[in-house]
Amino acid sequence: MKRWTKEHLPLFLVLLAGLIAAAVIVAGRAGIEQSARTYDLVADYTSLLEMAGQSDESVDFWLSYLHKLGVDRVAVTDTTPEDLSEDSGRVILSRPAAEVKDEYRWEEKYPAAVTALLEQSRGSEQLLVTRDAEAFRWLTDALDNRFDAPYQTLEEDGAYFVWLGDSESSDALAGIDLGIWPETEARILASGMKIVPRPSLKKGVNGRKLAEAFLADLKRYDSPYFINNGKVFLGDDDPDSLERIAAFIERSGVSVGIVERQDQSLVLTTPGQDRLLAMTGNRAVRVFSMWPFVQCSWAKYSYSGPEEITNCLYRAAYERTCRVLYLKMIYMDENCETYITDPEAYARLIGDLQERMALRGWEQAVVSANPDYNAGGLLRLITGFGAIAAAVLLLDIFVPLKNKWRWILLVAGCVCVAGAMYAAPNLSKLLLSMGGGIVMACLAAVATDHFVRERLSLGDRLGKTLGVALLTALLGAAVSMGGALFASAALSETAFMLETRLYRGVKIMQLIPICVSVIAYFCILVWRDYLYPRVSGSSITAGLRDRRTRRSAWGELMEKPFKLAYAREAVLLVLAVLILGVVGIYYISRTGNASSGVSTLELELRNFMENGLPARPRTKEFLIGTPFLMLLAWGRRRRLPRLSVFFAIGAAIGFTSIVNTFLHIRTPFVLSLIRVATGLGMGMMVGAAVILVLEALWRILQGAARRRNG
Repeated sequence: MKRWTKEHLPLFLVLLAGLIAAAVIVAGRAGIEQSARTYDLVADYTSLLEMAGQSDESVDFWLSYLHKLGVDRVAVTDTTPEDLSEDSGRVILSRPAAEVKDEYRWEEKYPAAVTALLEQSRGSEQLLVTRDAEAFRWLTDALDNRFDAPYQTLEEDGAYFVWLGDSESSDALAGIDLGIWPETEARILASGMKIVPRPSLKKGVNGRKLAEAFLADLKRYDSPYFINNGKVFLGDDDPDSLERIAAFIERSGVSVGIVERQDQSLVLTTPGQDRLLAMTGNRAVRVFSMWPFVQCSWAKYSYSGPEEITNCLYRAAYERTCRVLYLKMIYMDENCETYITDPEAYARLIGDLQERMALRGWEQAVVSANPDYNAGGLLRLITGFGAIAAAVLLLDIFVPLKNKWRWILLVAGCVCVAGAMYAAPNLSKLLLSMGGGIVMACLAAVATDHFVRERLSLGDRLGKTLGVALLTALLGAAVSMGGALFASAALSETAFMLETRLYRGVKIMQLIPICVSVIAYFCILVWRDYLYPRVSGSSITAGLRDRRTRRSAWGELMEKPFKLAYAREAVLLVLAVLILGVVGIYYISRTGNASSGVSTLELELRNFMENGLPARPRTKEFLIGTPFLMLLAWGRRRRLPRLSVFFAIGAAIGFTSIVNTFLHIRTPFVLSLIRVATGLGMGMMVGAAVILVLEALWRILQGAARRRNG
């Protein structure tokens, strides 16, 4: 081994330089993450109104109550004509002209001037009627300040009529953004809470005046967040609005709120929002909205109250850095119809969340956007060179290379990396992340198998076996962490941290190291253990450099396959491939943000560990990866080569899981590090316990066999 290491020393030095560069990149990102340990609660006014309507308390009570619990802000969606007739009766009618004309004897209900307008309308115009002079003035002021759409007014018999639009108007008039209703504003401010306005946007009535008016509202309400609403972005109808919005954000310090999708992958976005983030240097904060499946999680998973909802909010902030939590009211059942109206339930929800976040060192406060982070090109280039060196090392293990070919491959790979970073910088990041992670996970699989074979033999003491097993687990985790550094360094930039861009190579990264591990195991089993047991060297195919040796081996394989017990190995290989296929399908279905197949029992176990540990370890690591890796050592001691191939599969799952942990770039790097360390520690305890149990069973069965034969 020492000779092989010395022979490959230049590759190891380049690999080490790449790992150091990757560590510097990741350290810069981790510093930003550690300085951003604040979160904010923003209540949703619409769901609060609905819940208050089902409760015995008023909206004013609930606003004040939430404020006392620590919720300082409430998000209010701007009023539209569609909403007006439902607001306190002050506007008694707000309907499209086509619907008005469908009423029975409509001609007799309105003044002659309004009737004439209705007769000439094509149906898309909007009729608004109120008997409140203050409401009438607010309507006309909103129309003047926010839109260029034509409108007419009429007062008759104490009623005020607003005829909005003309024959060329679109159906979008029913959804125009009029701002926040005055009574709503007064009610919220009286409770001590602050307003976060959200626009109501429709294509065709979303131009410069609306954008300017909404930005004025953000300034007037001193809102720290601009959270767009729907699939249309503010000011989309005006090509110059984005520049005005970007200038306002730079000047005011407001952060763009980007809402995480329901499946927890990427964020809800629009082309306008993407361009705005590019113009402002990604000045944004991630927002977690309580989707219906969260609102309906009351008394779920053996809980008696809002505990699972608290878990969802906690994970969103602590693990996925959604630092603005958009709080909606809780449903009693999965039908999403009946609200929980007990104030104590909301006190438990918010109080438990605040306690858990404080325990992790997080503070509830106004959230500011992180500075834009993107490591320098030189560091990324050195990281790429390191990944190429690792790939050449891996290739040399399987196919022994002469020294000149190692240098040729290293130089050619480095040139390709440099060219890719220049010609296709975004694609090169994804390829470097995938390649570095895969290669190091494969090296971990091969290195641990070699480590076990060098240090254990048949009949070694149990104590030595346990010691080697524990060291093997540490070695596998260390090499896999090299892959984690390569993979996460390539993606350590603000776009991936905010998840406006998503790495999509996770699933393929899971399978390749597992397949390589199985191939490596069979290469060792067939070549070294059967054909040339006396061949020494670190390459799996050591001895193949000699042409006569290659020819002899090939002839022996072709002419006398069963002489060397290949029948058993062939059956074992087929069985391993079948099992690997089944495991692969299930494993891939469990991988990623929108994974499937997680049982209720496992979810309850996850919650238990999440509440009791600094970071919940991944099941694949502490129940599969590390224990199976340690079982490789026990299999070597008891000479169980055919059984050990399945241990190798389980170990490879652990290696890839470690790398995958760090591919969730939205999760703080330090938290991922704690998660892996916790999983490694628990996995080593599980593995040691399993080895002791299997060893005891082996001795019992062995003793019984001796007594039967004696």
